[in-house]
Amino acid sequence: MTFILILLPLFSGGKAKAEAVTDPKSFEFENGEIINYRKGHKNIVIPLEIDGEKVTKIGKGSFAYINLKSVEIPRSITEIKDFAFSGNNLKNIKIPDSVNKIGFHAFYNNTMETLNLPEGVNEIGDSAFASNNLEEVKIPDSVTKIEEEAFTNNNLEKIKIPDSAMNIEKEAFDDNVEKIFK
Repeated sequence: MTFILILLPLFSGGKAKAEAVTDPKSFEFENGEIINYRKGHKNIVIPLEIDGEKVTKIGKGSFAYINLKSVEIPRSITEIKDFAFSGNNLKNIKIPDSVNKIGFHAFYNNTMETLNLPEGVNEIGDSAFASNNLEEVKIPDSVTKIEEEAFTNNNLEKIKIPDSAMNIEKEAFDDNVEKIFK
């Protein structure tokens, strides 16, 4: 048994997967909103509930500038607030379709290369995904508002914007897009 466990990383591509944190004590939580993360783990799973109460929002700056590498967001989340994940090392992120609003600078200054926004997202805040390495973004038909500089300073070459996005503010795709399709 020990022999198998020791060799397991060799048969899984030589990489041992980092353990994600789900301990509710790692989070400061108030009225359904995570307001702070207290531990130093780089790979986390946000719990669906804390002390029997559903987690519905990720609070302002709650995971900002702590060198996160990966995060799993539960389907109970409806809003990701301002600066929630700014300044980390998130390369990709899966946002659940329960999220309808992504705040100001929510994922600003990470290392994301692709982004697949789910149906359900209505608003993308100012600089929400600015200063990443995005090459490809899929914007769903549910999006009605893309605020200033939402995708500024990425590596996008072209992007298709749905007809539902009636409110696209200035410089939403500045410093990267060559072609915008509507």
